[in-house]
Amino acid sequence: MRIGVSKIESFLTVGLMSDDDRRSAVLEEMISQLGLDYEWISNGDIKYPAVIIDTVARFESARRHVDSDDAIVVAEKVCDIKSIYSLLSGMRQHTHDAITPVVNIEERKLMDIIRAVFTRQGLPLVYKPLWPGGHDICVVLTHDVDWLAYNGMHRVVFHGSLDFRRALPLAFKSLLRGTNLGWNIPELTELENKYNTKSTFFFKTRYDTNSELLAKSIGIVKESGSEVALHASYDSHVSGGSLSRQIEFLESISGKEIKGVRHHILKTKPPDTWKIEAAEGLSYDATFAYNRFFGFRAGSCLPYHPFGEIRLPIIELPTSFMDWTALHRNIRGEKFFRSIEQVLDVVNEYGGVFVVNFHNTYMNGETFPDVVSAYERFLQKVTTQNSWVATASQCVEWWSTRESTPLRAKLNRDGTIEVGTALLTPLVESTHRFQVNVVRNGQD
Repeated sequence: MRIGVSKIESFLTVGLMSDDDRRSAVLEEMISQLGLDYEWISNGDIKYPAVIIDTVARFESARRHVDSDDAIVVAEKVCDIKSIYSLLSGMRQHTHDAITPVVNIEERKLMDIIRAVFTRQGLPLVYKPLWPGGHDICVVLTHDVDWLAYNGMHRVVFHGSLDFRRALPLAFKSLLRGTNLGWNIPELTELENKYNTKSTFFFKTRYDTNSELLAKSIGIVKESGSEVALHASYDSHVSGGSLSRQIEFLESISGKEIKGVRHHILKTKPPDTWKIEAAEGLSYDATFAYNRFFGFRAGSCLPYHPFGEIRLPIIELPTSFMDWTALHRNIRGEKFFRSIEQVLDVVNEYGGVFVVNFHNTYMNGETFPDVVSAYERFLQKVTTQNSWVATASQCVEWWSTRESTPLRAKLNRDGTIEVGTALLTPLVESTHRFQVNVVRNGQD
């Protein structure tokens, strides 16, 4: 890749400086999400094209590592570090939909400043793409399997108004014939296969009724190529022993490694829950969301490492739309699909991941025709856009590889950009090779 001749050889890595655990966690998470190559500065006089410091107090220390004061970026002057820490550590509470991705907005501010620093020096800014294959966003389809059966006469089916034209045939099927209108897993996997998509099913380890369907359901999911994950019980968000037993049980039935979890009714206790999950060897959590609200509880539409005292190893997938939320707010019909689009528009704007949760019990055309219709319209839309539809574990595998793969980009004297050979290794799948984005003269 040639961008114009430079007189000197330049390494394009960003330097970071902070001695505070919380601010260090914020800086590392932001820079990692932006896809920039970085390293923490310790000793020595190594020069960097840009040095990011957490506070003004580190300015003098940073001067020895740059050629000009203009190359020093004081993060606290650009971003609200305190708010970012609060959001990503799970301390912030909302009383309304949280559609605005506050963290990602702050990250864009930082990226704009870093871009300007490189441009002033005539250097290219090389950074990693958000998603493989040039895709604009990632879509993760998930399903909480709360029940393996559902009463067709449930009040939610009629959303407040009893329609006898629907009620009588549903009563006949549910009460007289005993038809199970809530399983729906074969129909759900068939619908997703129609659009060549795979999803992640979160299974409990115990069901009050129809428990014999658990093994059969898992078999159907595996055969379809989708992922089996854990829908953990009420107490496991604070009990490593309980979580461990459930993981072991589900792995024994599925014959697959369980990589992720979503706790039942979204129970979580930050940061303890994340620490327990990490200690049990899980790769991801998809719990940190609201039952009552749409949007991004942690202010990020990208996968992220939550914070405890430090940046934790587990990755949180930000679930931002759940069918239950719409149903219990009586958002039905066309409004149901519009509520999905509202969140999708934000994900498209920020290049994020859209994690949706559709329960198998609602995916029945007789009981919830508008939910089934909206889900199929959603599949049609995202599969005709430039979206990467992945399982939860595929998304997290990519994200982990992306952040752990160094660019080690260098601008050679002849004007070519050289990157580390590790990037030539296929990532996630053979068709997903790492490409880099380059900013020159301030423009991508």
